[in-house]
Amino acid sequence: MDEKELIIEIPEEEQFLDILLEDRVAKAQFTVKYLWQVNKHDHDYWPSKPHCHNLEHGWKLNVYTGIIYNVVNKQPIKQLKIKELMLVQKKLVEVGFELKEDKKE
Repeated sequence: MDEKELIIEIPEEEQFLDILLEDRVAKAQFTVKYLWQVNKHDHDYWPSKPHCHNLEHGWKLNVYTGIIYNVVNKQPIKQLKIKELMLVQKKLVEVGFELKEDKKE
């Protein structure tokens, strides 16, 4: 199946940089405080399913708690504010990621 690219224009603070589609969103990249990338087909479920990657700093974001982890040592290093976390969750749902009530998955 051919991948299709879609660019969505929204305010800079909620900016989507790139969205790739394969029937449903497979990969999204957006900025909420930091640049985050999320992949629907990521087989690594730590620290949450789904979770976001910050490739610049080597961080992972738990999308349920807002805790940001260092990928190398898996230690928490930062936490998003509740408003930022809610914006991340809203954006994930808007592009087709399913957030579970059971946050341990």
